[in-house]
Amino acid sequence: MAEQTGGQVISLDGKTARGSRDRNQNRSALHTVSAWANDNRLVLGPEAVEEKSNEITAIPKLLALLELKGSLVTIEARGCQREIATQLLQQQGNSVLSFQGNPTQLHEGVKEFLETAEAVNYAQVQYDFQAEIDKGPGRVETRRDWLTEPLESLPSVESWPGLNRIGMVERMSWIAGKETRERRYFINSITADAKRFAQAVREHWNIENRLHWRLDVLFHEDANRIRPGNAPTIMTVIRPLCMGLWDADMTRTNLATTRRKASWNDSYRASLVFGKGFLGGGPDLLAN
Repeated sequence: MAEQTGGQVISLDGKTARGSRDRNQNRSALHTVSAWANDNRLVLGPEAVEEKSNEITAIPKLLALLELKGSLVTIEARGCQREIATQLLQQQGNSVLSFQGNPTQLHEGVKEFLETAEAVNYAQVQYDFQAEIDKGPGRVETRRDWLTEPLESLPSVESWPGLNRIGMVERMSWIAGKETRERRYFINSITADAKRFAQAVREHWNIENRLHWRLDVLFHEDANRIRPGNAPTIMTVIRPLCMGLWDADMTRTNLATTRRKASWNDSYRASLVFGKGFLGGGPDLLAN
């Protein structure tokens, strides 16, 4: 199901199974943090967030389960923490961490530095830059990415081991004649390669499009009302595992069709679970 790939982007993000909330037991909906391997299109491991806790406590547990050497880990703002940055460095993984107001001092320092550099057209600032234009029916989007050389002048940067470059992504869209502009800021441990930085930022959203979206649309996870005991946690492991098996089947047409075929055809389902070398015996094996 998986192959070792050098420099693979591993995206971490959380998702709530809303249907697992049990009002009778006064139990909140199950929230899990997953690690998505972009090249393999595979969930490497989900970690449940404990009651009355948050993703900050679950992310270190999940990272500890993974072999991160040489990989590039992307995490959204909630995971932009000094302890997590230190753990990534200790596990020999590179990182691209987004922050939106946290931690405040560093965020303000990054924003001020980039705004000042832009005002003087980045004079005396070493950086790498790239731009892309994406067109579609009634839509034009321009993405511009900056990644600086190492900086020592940012506030408190010495307490963030391995994170010594800052990045900015600017997205400008024109839809039906209306213009929108958005900027996001990042702190990184990668080399000053704007193309690699832009790739990591884009691929981070695959965890939303290729995992969370499919869990809701194909599995109707939010509507699923399995609640007793550990059943919700077990199902959050089984669903992504099934998607990994389906993605590994190169003969499939689409996931919705593959899912129905696996539920109706015992031999096909057995070939997914046990591999293409499995010949016959599916119904008998399952019956035993």
